[in-house]
Amino acid sequence: MKVKIAAAVLSNTVALDILSQGWPSTSETVEFIQRVNNWFDLLNGAFSTQGIRTNNRRLDAYTIKDVEDYENNVEGSRFKELEDFQKYLDDWKAEVESRKDTSLMSDLGVQPLAGDDSFHALNDSQTEGDQEEDASSRNLLPHQTLRGIEMSWKSFIGATTFLLRNGVTFINARIFCQDPLEQNFGRQRMAGGGSNNPNFHQYLHKQRGFSTIGALSAANKMGNTEVVKEDDESVCSSEPLPKRKRTGTSKC
Repeated sequence: MKVKIAAAVLSNTVALDILSQGWPSTSETVEFIQRVNNWFDLLNGAFSTQGIRTNNRRLDAYTIKDVEDYENNVEGSRFKELEDFQKYLDDWKAEVESRKDTSLMSDLGVQPLAGDDSFHALNDSQTEGDQEEDASSRNLLPHQTLRGIEMSWKSFIGATTFLLRNGVTFINARIFCQDPLEQNFGRQRMAGGGSNNPNFHQYLHKQRGFSTIGALSAANKMGNTEVVKEDDESVCSSEPLPKRKRTGTSKC
């Protein structure tokens, strides 16, 4: 699936449409979609005036004021909103694990007392792995996704704070996008053909070739990354070159 298509599904438009249908038991789904949409907006501001043009403050460029608001715990801080999404996911995970422990107690025929958390100490090596894997696969986001989300917002806040404190006037969040890096390795994969495990010298040889042909080494437009529109001067044209008018006729 393309990332852009997935982003369109987890968008505020979809959340509002589901909400307008009045379907039962969809409030948590709507909240999840809106939180994901807002979280991606906070990390996707492409240019300085995008927030003003789209009337979406989450797309504004980050300034030193955002750092100060976060440190002073000001309401509406965008860094705090990034952090709150992590808390939302942690609470979700804790709720699933709590239900799993309760289910395990029920299977053992033990009725936990009110306020008694002693059953959390149970550790059945034969069932814990299967129970945890089953609960995670059905009721939680994959642990790789959860880890990636945590790494993304923590590293973003750290890097942005460092840059803004060292003289950078503003930062558009999308500069941290790794699409160009992924496209570069995509070129390497295409150039390698059947070679799925190139060594250092093979990689370096292909990389030199990309540097030589420059912009003609186009990224794969069928991939799951967004390809930046090339400048007109780097686009290949198949139009024939203009011909000079003949000045005379040649005789055999």
